[in-house]
Amino acid sequence: MITRKSWSYKVGRVFNTKPRDGSKETNVWLPRLKNEQRLSELLAIEGINIIIDGPTGTGKSSLAITALNKEKIDFCLVQITKNMTWQTFCRELAVCGENDKCSISTELLLGIDKVSLKDRLNFGKESNGIDKLELLKSTADSWNEHDICNFLRNNNIALMIDDFERANEDIIIRISDVCKLLTQSYASPNAKLVIVGTDDIFSRLYRANESLDGRIKELSIGTLPTPEDSWKFMQLGFEALGLKHPANDRYVSSDENNKCMKLIYTAADGLFKSLSEIGYEIAKEGYNRNRISPKDIEKATIDLPSVNFRRFRRSFKEVTKAIENNPSIRTVLEFLFEKGIGQIHYWEDITYKAKKIIPEEHCDNAIGQLIKIKFLIQTGESGDILFVDKPTLAHTTGVILSNPDKFPEASELLTKNCQMQIPFYDKRIFVKD
Repeated sequence: MITRKSWSYKVGRVFNTKPRDGSKETNVWLPRLKNEQRLSELLAIEGINIIIDGPTGTGKSSLAITALNKEKIDFCLVQITKNMTWQTFCRELAVCGENDKCSISTELLLGIDKVSLKDRLNFGKESNGIDKLELLKSTADSWNEHDICNFLRNNNIALMIDDFERANEDIIIRISDVCKLLTQSYASPNAKLVIVGTDDIFSRLYRANESLDGRIKELSIGTLPTPEDSWKFMQLGFEALGLKHPANDRYVSSDENNKCMKLIYTAADGLFKSLSEIGYEIAKEGYNRNRISPKDIEKATIDLPSVNFRRFRRSFKEVTKAIENNPSIRTVLEFLFEKGIGQIHYWEDITYKAKKIIPEEHCDNAIGQLIKIKFLIQTGESGDILFVDKPTLAHTTGVILSNPDKFPEASELLTKNCQMQIPFYDKRIFVKD
């Protein structure tokens, strides 16, 4: 008989919040065909670097790793940290092929044949008994942008840079030069950068070197688009663990199944990270009974909006104050929630829809205010792409404002101007009879 500890470990392997490689059949993976196809197309173009941005927790790193492996492109991965310097960055890249572990996860392979890369690495120096790892680090200390490009071209590998929003200005400027060099002097089929992060990383990189026009392509990734998608991801995880669940349990009614789907969506809004955290808590309840009940799902999800409100109370207050001071913000938010607050939005689309209700300049001002308070992130070559900065805050805001009577702890922060008729759930879900 499996122990509770072993079961928790097994559940944690399935509902893991770390980036995952969807090219492996053993990993639970919900295909996002449109995004995966677009990324594969960009990877096939020589001389194009790729920026993958969007809200945190939407599976950007997993998407990049999966696409690179599916396309059989060897790659090194460097994860940016807050205090990383250019020298540290080069060291991380230089030892990338020497490490057996990826900087993101101890279970995630680099996607590169390490043995062959070690054989191919040549820095023109003899070790003379010096530890090879230290030699690599020492050599990398003097690397410049051309050395990076030469390294990628000679080995015909891609460089994936994760958490790029944490990069300082020096690294951003240098990486922008690497992007340009890889499209000119050092072009090869797979030598390219795949840069992943949240915030306005595309805009920051583009501002650092406007000659990158046409040399970098942006792919913005939002949350899963429908409640059905979130529920499907949960089902895949339960089934990987051999658990029956409300969607395939003949003792569970259609209404109960739809209620479970709504609870999952209300709690997580299609964020892979949040879905994995919730899935772990739910699946743990399947220990020794091989079944997940609607009550298990309700127990794990029902209190999450209130928990998240307390977590983001100060930011929530800032949003409600902005709505009170500018009623046009409420109109803009209603459009954002109608599409799905965690999705990728376009400024022009919002103004087009809102102009039937408010003047265009009022709409522009409202969007600008949401950017100013960091509710929205503005990016894109012309600043036309918008996505939420904190998707869990944004989603929780919608849950509370659409039905404030259910959340008395938030009532003191709300006025009549803040209450909105958000098509928060029912218009986004197809309910089967």
